[in-house]
Amino acid sequence: MTKVTIRKAIVDDVDALFSVSSLAHNSGYDSIIPSRSFARFKRRYAPTLKNRMAYKKVASIRIVHPSWAFYIAEKDGHIVGYHCSKQISEDTALLRGLFVEPGYQGQGVGKKLFIHMLTHFDGFRLELKVLKYNARAIALYEQYGFVKTKRLVGRFFGAPQIIMVRQKQG
Repeated sequence: MTKVTIRKAIVDDVDALFSVSSLAHNSGYDSIIPSRSFARFKRRYAPTLKNRMAYKKVASIRIVHPSWAFYIAEKDGHIVGYHCSKQISEDTALLRGLFVEPGYQGQGVGKKLFIHMLTHFDGFRLELKVLKYNARAIALYEQYGFVKTKRLVGRFFGAPQIIMVRQKQG
């Protein structure tokens, strides 16, 4: 596993978070997003000024909002991944995103971020949306007690999404 540290994100991290998000979205989704939607998907996550500004606006609000948990993985001062989650009720949290730079994928960074999220929301019922054919992500989530529901919850650029749930532990 790559030696990384996890820390709470701050607003000054937003540009680096956008870069991680853009790189992660532009790597590995070509086999999951239907070809008819892939060009639109690539435009949405392209590292353009317009996309950067839109991301910055939303992320800057979420980072400081008390119901959001926004944490980064850092290696040698470089942000290599992050997770963001939101407490949606007294006892339920929703994992909204977990992204790792492609060069750090497969080295345990995503797993470390995921374990951090589980620890942060210890005692909560946890939900997440995942692309139905994202086998790598689903395998990680199942390893930590998440179960696929029967519900399809719409599509992400034409790719079906499912809900996975982990009931309160303990």
